[in-house]
Amino acid sequence: MIITIDGPVATGKSTIAKKLASAIGYIYYDTGAMYRALTYGVLKNHVDIDNFESLSQFLSAFDFDIKIKQGERRYFIDGEDVTDAIRQDEVTSQVSRISANPAVRQKLVDYQRELSKGVNAVFEGRDMGTVVFPKADLKIFLTGRQEVRAKRRFDKMKKELIGKAGY
Repeated sequence: MIITIDGPVATGKSTIAKKLASAIGYIYYDTGAMYRALTYGVLKNHVDIDNFESLSQFLSAFDFDIKIKQGERRYFIDGEDVTDAIRQDEVTSQVSRISANPAVRQKLVDYQRELSKGVNAVFEGRDMGTVVFPKADLKIFLTGRQEVRAKRRFDKMKKELIGKAGY
């Protein structure tokens, strides 16, 4: 069974998806982290995403692993644990632009569909119930009032900045 959780930023998609997957014993997939991992790879390898040949070559060779270590999901590219690196400002500032590239999107849509074969999973992220899994068994679309979403986003960013500062 495939369950998708979609919606705009700061609606609680990740929180709800993790809790739901845990409660029903399903695999949880954070597709945003997948786009961040690919973005990290593009930046690290200095790939020009506007150069079709360069991007195609990178995408054909790109692969990453998702592993569970001490109960936490970790993301690996070529054996390197990039879990923390994909949350850095450099990746955050570029992930939307790189993710908008049709070749990038197709690569990860294909990957996500492959991950879904023969498993029970909760996939969380943008376009999950419309583009990636239009025939999902259960589709959830979260919304929230703009002021609540803005506060959630602000609180998350504040927490990340405090963490970076070492407080």
